[in-house]
Amino acid sequence: MLNLDPDLIVGRARDVEWFGDNALSSLQAVAPTALSASEDDTDWQTRLRFLAEVVGEEERAEELINSFETRLQEFRDAYAARSAEGEDATIA
Repeated sequence: MLNLDPDLIVGRARDVEWFGDNALSSLQAVAPTALSASEDDTDWQTRLRFLAEVVGEEERAEELINSFETRLQEFRDAYAARSAEGEDATIA
């Protein structure tokens, strides 16, 4: 990691703890370190919100999440209409 010369290290607290007692201080010696303490970070929205908070872009993160959710609902609506007409769809 030293060779990468990071400006910021971002991770999950539980992952860093797995490496032992000195892991956090070792990371902090390399660069500022932001660790998510959340145990509920399995969805991309939670991860995005955490990263956005770290870099001060919370509003942009919410815009992206809202845009995605709008597009997803549009797709669901379109698919439901086509499905009602007997069409099949495959998503790959």
